[in-house]
Amino acid sequence: MLAAVPDVRLTLDRLREIGVLAVPMDGNVRFVTHRDVGERDVQEVLHRISRSGGADRPTGIPQAG
Repeated sequence: MLAAVPDVRLTLDRLREIGVLAVPMDGNVRFVTHRDVGERDVQEVLHRISRSGGADRPTGIPQAG
């Protein structure tokens, strides 16, 4: 999944600080899952991003609920 953010490098740094790894791609942040990543894992990532509340939170990513 690609997420548009104002500052890719800053966003990647902030994601890394909360234990979420992503990569830059064409001026966006790319999130990649693997075969062993389940729905609970994705919900945990959404929760961490939501909790971080940073201004550079990727747009288009729903808040964990």
